[in-house]
Order: sequence, then C-alpha cells, then structure tokens
Amino acid sequence: MWSEDPRTIQHRRAQELGLPFVDLDRITVDPAAQQLVPLAIAKELRLVPIKLEEETLWVVASEPTVDRASLEVLTGKMVRIALGLAREIDAFLDRDAW
Repeated sequence: MWSEDPRTIQHRRAQELGLPFVDLDRITVDPAAQQLVPLAIAKELRLVPIKLEEETLWVVASEPTVDRASLEVLTGKMVRIALGLAREIDAFLDRDAW
C-alpha cells in the first residue's frame, strides 16, 4: 500500500481549508513579526510568526484552530494563519530565540 508523506498531506489539507501552506525551511522569517509574539507564547500555541504586512500578522501553525482572537489582542494586529508541518514548527521553535 502506498502512503503519502506528511508534507503532501498537510499541503492538501491547507488547500481544502483555503489556507496557504508554508514550508518553514524555505522562507525567511520577518523579525518584526517575531517581536510581536513572545517566544514562550509561540511555543505554547505551537506557531511561528512569519510576516508582518501593515496591520496583518501571518503565523504558521500545524492546526487551523489557533486562538486568533487572543493573538489579535496581544499583538494589536489582524492575524492570518497558514498551515505548516508540526515537525518544522517545533524545530524552528527549539532552535530559534527572538
């Protein structure tokens, strides 16, 4: 039996949900976005803030159920979610400090 890799599965899931898929290993994270979310909160919510576009903060999460309302209160920005791989998010949070 043939099995799909996690990246393909998550990419398809993002498409089905109408969300972008982000490969954290292939992008440059915006330091301004990181400064809006303390690392401890990013780890707790298991997300990576990746881009700040005027009043919109983009975050990558492995699940689309991230508490956007709390993030919006914390950051003062509208929050948009992109899906990514959990292992890439965890690895990024483990190695990076902002």
